[in-house]
Amino acid sequence: MLQLQGKWVYDEYTAYEFDGAGNGCMCFEDVHYEYTYTVDKNELKIDFKDDSVRDCSYTFQINDGLMIITGGEGTVGGVYELHKK
Repeated sequence: MLQLQGKWVYDEYTAYEFDGAGNGCMCFEDVHYEYTYTVDKNELKIDFKDDSVRDCSYTFQINDGLMIITGGEGTVGGVYELHKK
């Protein structure tokens, strides 16, 4: 989980924060959705504390400050690039 630790930015409005110990936040400009997360090899599972946000899973890879995630269960799919800040 330590490889995820830090802030990962998707776009100018959206960032994901991981504390390295299983807690994090999906942050938009003024809205923050806290979550817990687990990592099993290259699978990331996110469990949001707010029940109005759908829990989800992604496969991911990290290379030189770039995380590429692919949507799995609970997502609309797609491939996304996040940059470490």
